[in-house]
Amino acid sequence: MIHQLQYRCSVRPTKSLLDKAREAWVKGETVAGVRILPLSWSGCSTKNAVLRGAYVGNAGIVKQYHKAGTTLTDHDTRKAPSLALIWRIARLCGIKPLLVRMDRTRRGWHCVIVWNRRFNPMETIALQCALGSDLRRETYNLARVFSGKARNKRWNLLFSEKVK
Repeated sequence: MIHQLQYRCSVRPTKSLLDKAREAWVKGETVAGVRILPLSWSGCSTKNAVLRGAYVGNAGIVKQYHKAGTTLTDHDTRKAPSLALIWRIARLCGIKPLLVRMDRTRRGWHCVIVWNRRFNPMETIALQCALGSDLRRETYNLARVFSGKARNKRWNLLFSEKVK
């Protein structure tokens, strides 16, 4: 079964365009301007049409990929994350934020913090949890690290929007 697909579009993606591209991909065909890459799968070859047809998922436009000295947090709250809390956690951990960016989302806030040092993936997850990031998101990140996917920059990312 295919667990994750990446769409690369030369035009702004829409749900109908991605659905059309996926249907063509299942048949082994292509759609002009759209390239589909299976990123993770288990079982048999991705050339198998049954396997290709088994994928059903949502697509999103990536806002920020993981970098070693950066934390990406998702807060599902009306209020923005507290800068005082960020500074308190930083002081306790002996680190300093160099840049803090908070973006309003439909359901809450995304917070991107660049730190004065690099972190390994487990440290990144622990820090993101301490900063109040969504627990389900961090649990999935932890599962990706345990399964060895932390070598890929896609293990920890933020989406700017879901494709409708």
